[in-house]
Amino acid sequence: MKKTLLIALLLCGGSLLPAQAQNEAQNPNATFSIHAVSNITRAPVGVGIHWSRRGKLGGYIEARVSESGEPENSYLPGLNEQTVIDAGNLRLRERESWRIINAGVTYGVDERMSVFGGIGFSSGASYNRYDDPNSTFNNGNAFWVTDEDRGGGLNLNGGIVFRFNPSLVAEVGLDTRPFGLTLGLGFIMAVQ
Repeated sequence: MKKTLLIALLLCGGSLLPAQAQNEAQNPNATFSIHAVSNITRAPVGVGIHWSRRGKLGGYIEARVSESGEPENSYLPGLNEQTVIDAGNLRLRERESWRIINAGVTYGVDERMSVFGGIGFSSGASYNRYDDPNSTFNNGNAFWVTDEDRGGGLNLNGGIVFRFNPSLVAEVGLDTRPFGLTLGLGFIMAVQ
């Protein structure tokens, strides 16, 4: 799933750009860049496309994923996590999966920096692994249950893109759902 999402985003990136942004490539203050991005705590793999021009509005679209999937062994989907906690079981480990897609506007502050902000959607699932020392739920074996307090929703995001040289940019930002710092490196694809 994540490979398909990343390939699709890269292939259709040119068609997502407004004609004005494509034409701005002749302007020395216009940039079009492709970024490798990461919500470093929750969704480590991602890609983004940003376009901006000094003193003007531009746009961006980004997608990030973390796919650990549903646990294969000892998953008890019908079990309520609070019941497990009330029985005195100790949480051993956590496992998460996230899919995030964001889009928004950029503003070119100057030829070396632009700011961005937007809204996106995230979908997530989290699983916790518990021990079963009293053989209450899984005959004394460790087991997984769904963490119902986690999940997707609207993701507000924003940040800054810095241009280091004619072909390299760095991105620093923040996601609200899942909450985390985003970092990225990108290559400028069209600048005159």
